[in-house]
Amino acid sequence: MREVAGLLEGYRLVTVTGPGGVGKTRLAGVVARRMAARFADSAWLAELAPVRDPAQVAVAVAVALGVRQQPGVSAAVAVARVLARRQLLLVLDNCEHVIGAAAELCAGLLQACDDIRILATSREPLRIAGEAAYRLAPLPVPSPGDADDMAQAGAVALFTDRARAADAGFALTDHNRADVARLVGRLDGIPLAIELAAARAEALGVSQLLGWLDGRLGLPAGGD
Repeated sequence: MREVAGLLEGYRLVTVTGPGGVGKTRLAGVVARRMAARFADSAWLAELAPVRDPAQVAVAVAVALGVRQQPGVSAAVAVARVLARRQLLLVLDNCEHVIGAAAELCAGLLQACDDIRILATSREPLRIAGEAAYRLAPLPVPSPGDADDMAQAGAVALFTDRARAADAGFALTDHNRADVARLVGRLDGIPLAIELAAARAEALGVSQLLGWLDGRLGLPAGGD
């Protein structure tokens, strides 16, 4: 959080990149909440995940900002005119599937609006002038058989915490330690995947979760 906030002090566009489920949206949300008070017009979120047509990216941002459509004026121009009089942090979440349109919009806004900062999340950088890309890595996973590494691995700590939230009696023991290490390793340290697996630990146990991942058991069809 400190690193991304620090980048926003020096760059007008910061893009948090990384694979799906690594926590880009969560990180951007925390940074935006912490930094909102530094901007006269606070921080605003435009969620791009539901946008399927790249031509609708600027429209989605206009709706998120409460910018009214004007006859004969494109959404991108309307947004730029409004933001030219604002000082705010604009968060553009989930840009990867409309990355060309998102990059074009950001380039135009940064040129027309002197007092805005943009924090974007995407699986890849927007690749426009003035961008600082921050690669959010998965959580560290333990090396096989390394007890000290196991105790310090963020992926194990997250699994243990979430499994305990689902089952107060869950504990990391000598009996399940190796399976937990294998499990978080098979999940590549991706926080979302680890949280989903931990939520099933009470009903299934760690060894059966490993069976799913190894393809020995079928995935359940029901549930949220």
